[in-house]
Amino acid sequence: MTVDTITLPLTKIIEFLAVQSQTPAQHLDASTPVFGSVVFRSMLVLQLIAFLEKTFAIEIGPDELVPDNFRTIGTVADFITIKIADAPSAATT
Repeated sequence: MTVDTITLPLTKIIEFLAVQSQTPAQHLDASTPVFGSVVFRSMLVLQLIAFLEKTFAIEIGPDELVPDNFRTIGTVADFITIKIADAPSAATT
């Protein structure tokens, strides 16, 4: 796994959430909470899931929609990094 593979999800997630929540990106980082934050409404979380699936060509199953995977922007990025690494196409490239 390269540095880009690790940092790209975090960067893309911050960019998406900054635009969608109208929050300056410099106010968001890996420790920013996703659930329970005034900035992030439940509808935005649904939009985030759709964005993640489309952007990273992954499928997030209902059993993966747990607080541990979406606690902070950093845990979302970690979850996506693992999903990318475990994706069948990643094993063949």
